Amino acid sequence: MSETYGVRGRVLGEDGQPLAGVHVISSPQPHSAMTDADGRFAFDGLERTKSYWMWAREGDCYTPFVHVNTEEDVELRMRRGTTLIARVLADGQPLAGATVVLSRPLRAVTDEHGIATIRGIPPISITGHVLADGRATHRLQLQFDTKRLLLDGEDAGGVVEQTFELERGAEVCGRVVDQSGSPISDVAVILTGPTQELGAETGPHADGSWSVCIGAGRYQIEARSSPWRVSQTLTVDCDGQTPQRDLVLRVGSPLENAVYGRIAGVVIDDQGRPAAGAHVRVCRPQVRMYDWAGRADRDGRFESREIGATGEVEVIASWESLRKDVILRARPGEMALELVLPAGATIVGRVLLDGAPVPYFGVRLVLEQGRHSTPRPLPRSSNVCGPPSGVRAEDGRFALPHVPAGTRRLSLIGPGTRLAITEEILVTGNETIDLGDVVLERGDRITGFVRDRSGAPVADARVFVGRLAFMSRGLQLENWFHGRYETRTDATGAYTLDGVDTDHNETFPEIVQATHPTAGHSAICALPHADATLDFVLLGRGRIAGTIRNLRSAAAVVRADEPLLARFALVDKEGHFELDVAPGDYMIKGTHEDSPSTQVTVLDGQTVQATLVMDGATSPRDGA
Repeated sequence: MSETYGVRGRVLGEDGQPLAGVHVISSPQPHSAMTDADGRFAFDGLERTKSYWMWAREGDCYTPFVHVNTEEDVELRMRRGTTLIARVLADGQPLAGATVVLSRPLRAVTDEHGIATIRGIPPISITGHVLADGRATHRLQLQFDTKRLLLDGEDAGGVVEQTFELERGAEVCGRVVDQSGSPISDVAVILTGPTQELGAETGPHADGSWSVCIGAGRYQIEARSSPWRVSQTLTVDCDGQTPQRDLVLRVGSPLENAVYGRIAGVVIDDQGRPAAGAHVRVCRPQVRMYDWAGRADRDGRFESREIGATGEVEVIASWESLRKDVILRARPGEMALELVLPAGATIVGRVLLDGAPVPYFGVRLVLEQGRHSTPRPLPRSSNVCGPPSGVRAEDGRFALPHVPAGTRRLSLIGPGTRLAITEEILVTGNETIDLGDVVLERGDRITGFVRDRSGAPVADARVFVGRLAFMSRGLQLENWFHGRYETRTDATGAYTLDGVDTDHNETFPEIVQATHPTAGHSAICALPHADATLDFVLLGRGRIAGTIRNLRSAAAVVRADEPLLARFALVDKEGHFELDVAPGDYMIKGTHEDSPSTQVTVLDGQTVQATLVMDGATSPRDGA
């Protein structure tokens, strides 16, 4: 496996048309690429030991953030973002030259009228700052209903206007160090003032130095990162005029009699070769959370940040993030550990479609037997275990290294193909297992029209296959393996879903539905077994807002008509869930076998609330 990988993708406008000349950003580092005339872009040479966030922004629009860590085809679709109009004042007068910062690409400088405008802001909760020379930094916060935006697939849109009065301030600066006095930068320095507006946040530079301008008042200053690395808290009284420098924030674990130090070493396989990209974690045996997690570099080397412990810690190495192949005991300060991973087997093969090699496809290898296996017959979604790996090879060949012993199941899928599963692959040692040619079959085509209740065609309606209301935005491989597909209607209301894998378990069929932000939702229908024509009528929109008390369910099942045509709504840790539906009668039930159920009727434009109590009682109530 090469030490780098590449990502291909395209950027589409709100109307689904390719956008040329758009800058696509990939972070960390960051990288930047520009789309060509067909809206396509490419990132090559990405380090395999890292994962990346990708997004684009153009004018008033943004694309949702997409997380990738493998060869991937990414589709970024523009959505209408929020516009921030910030008015900055000093001594009651407009202040020119002030900087309004939400993030590195989301910033603007005020004009002579003291106004800065930032367009295309994505719907994520953002804490920013307003900065000006000689003035106290002012905190800026934007809040969005991210759950509703995600479930509805709607744009953020709108304009937010905020006014900021900057008082005179003084510089406060210093360094962030660990318990040994070495500088650290992977923290945030938080200054909490008498009011929320008088707070500030900054990130230290590589040498651990930080600086911020604050107004008069008493401030608590600390450096925050993980819950196991708590810094000392400094109290600073500022008069708004006198600078205070050389403040030192010391970060470490809140443990008495702890020994502090970094842990470093090398990971190799049992053939003596560097285990590039191996996952390495450090944790205290009595603590479930990791004190540090990272990946070995191309030479197999790793170095943790400073760890504080009263005794030995566990250093865990594995080829995959969910496994624990090797565990060593060590103490903070040990810098020459050697962890040896079993090389494992290599599974190779070639992927064909219509007799020709498939140049891009996804592959997932899972344990066939053991505690992670799923009894058959398998629902469509049970072929999923962890994220898939993308393979890009003109000859269609793949090689999966470091496969541990056991009986494995290999799943493959390509653009517009059905899922192909090779079962009972017996791995015994460090052998190479050649599967030969794996032949994929083309998926089916679903076409039709989407209209509103008057019979008029609806453009830009979303037609999707899948039981959850949302998709893995932009990640095609993840959606294919979950049996999720999505498209949009054109100006005539027509749509085409091409290459759909319509093979499914008879007891748990996938569903198809159409939705539009203003015209609402269609009724749900079952995914056909073959090529089909499905027309949808958008019936309006209602909402079910529910609560499961004495929570024992991770999701709620909402269904109408046929019991198998169900939708799932994710339940948060407080037991709340929401789901937008077409008007109609619905049964709601938790996924736990002991969950009670209740019936509700949803009208157009109405929100219906229902409560499920896991002791068997239900108490639904309706509300506008």
